[in-house]
Amino acid sequence: MKLENMSKEQKIAIIPVDEAIEKTKEYEKDINKYLREIKNCKEIKVKIIRKNGSKIDVTFVNKYMKQWLDEEIEILINVMKNEVVQLKKELLKMREAGEKNEQN
Repeated sequence: MKLENMSKEQKIAIIPVDEAIEKTKEYEKDINKYLREIKNCKEIKVKIIRKNGSKIDVTFVNKYMKQWLDEEIEILINVMKNEVVQLKKELLKMREAGEKNEQN
């Protein structure tokens, strides 16, 4: 069913799912970009912000510390990516179920 043929109520239900799917696609692209950047970086800079608001900049250039940070950050980003992929799958299922209900 085309969007222009839907009632106002149907559009209200469908549009947020489509917007959410587009957002997950954007997040997935961003996450892939971050992974590429981490694999190709020369050093890692971290900003520590204390509870009182003071900031400390730390740069990791030591080979072993940087390698450890690279691996840990990559693991965290992959977890985020997997969550985004699962969310996108669920949203697509919701959209398909809504389309099937409209056809019946």
